[in-house]
Amino acid sequence: MNGGEDDLSTAARAVGAVAGLAVVVWATWCTVLAFVGGTMPILGWQTEGGVGEGLLWLFLIEPIVVTVAIWVTSLLVALVATVFGGRG
Repeated sequence: MNGGEDDLSTAARAVGAVAGLAVVVWATWCTVLAFVGGTMPILGWQTEGGVGEGLLWLFLIEPIVVTVAIWVTSLLVALVATVFGGRG
């Protein structure tokens, strides 16, 4: 397909796009909650908020969580590409 360039199936591209968007929205919401306080979705962590917690989340915890989310998304895209024959 397309001269040997990126041969991902449409389904694999869709999974990657939706998962990527979901991670961005979730990470942004968690960052806001780290600064203002509240319960982080999915994780269930309760924070009281504040600059210290917000900066801790922003510079230490969020990069780790986003990295794991990227790995999981990559595995999902590879699985969908395999199932739908995305690689030629």
